[in-house]
Amino acid sequence: MERPERLERLRHIIRDMGEAAVAYSGGADSTLVLRIARDELGEKAAAIICSTGLMAQREVEEAVAAARGLGAEVRVVEADLLARPDIARNPPDRCYLCKRAIIESIGEAASGMGLRIIADGTHCGDEDGDRPGMRALREHGVRSPLAEAGMDKADVREVSRALGLSTMSRPSSPCLATRIPFGEAITRERLRQVDEAERLLRQLGYGQVRVRHHGPIARVEVEERFLSRALEDREIIISGLRELGFTYVVLDLAGFRSGSMSEPVAGPVARP
Repeated sequence: MERPERLERLRHIIRDMGEAAVAYSGGADSTLVLRIARDELGEKAAAIICSTGLMAQREVEEAVAAARGLGAEVRVVEADLLARPDIARNPPDRCYLCKRAIIESIGEAASGMGLRIIADGTHCGDEDGDRPGMRALREHGVRSPLAEAGMDKADVREVSRALGLSTMSRPSSPCLATRIPFGEAITRERLRQVDEAERLLRQLGYGQVRVRHHGPIARVEVEERFLSRALEDREIIISGLRELGFTYVVLDLAGFRSGSMSEPVAGPVARP
């Protein structure tokens, strides 16, 4: 199926839904869903953003601005996931527990807005690899119109470009808890260290970056093409991360890859 056909199928799927509370993050995937939902459903489509405490506040603010830029009604719901001991202790099924709590919060908000159907930005490629949160989506009947239309990440980028969406090349940004090894407690201080460390690296020009928190050790992942440059910048990086409270700074020679914290549990994870 060609991309124009997939886009038409996406429009048809969303149109048939009749209404949609879009679980919105401000990323490329949910932005495309929200844009098409607004096109096809008008005021029967809204964006619901869940502020969890596990993502940078700037990302919440950027998501609100992006959704409003699409002309959508926006609702921000608070779900303090760190207040939940089952999540804060960071078990291997943390992503499932988090996703379930987020969907439940979004569902309550959607119901209050008179919307019965929740749609998210999951696409076909999200079905590969370590995605425990997918189970929570299925359990709560969340619709994933991109996946239903047979669209993958490349489709999302190409269609977003054609529609003039500024998020077409925005890198993925999973919650900060994914930087902490399973079994290590998630604390606000650890999340702050990770957030500020990654902000420093982005300011230095490293786009796709992860700083994995191993107690006193910061394990830095950058794209393979930037490994040599990271070594050249090592003094700046070491100094900046030590100021944040890390004692040791190491560069992961395998480079950036999504889900590397799951490798001890599930084996090496392929790059997206």
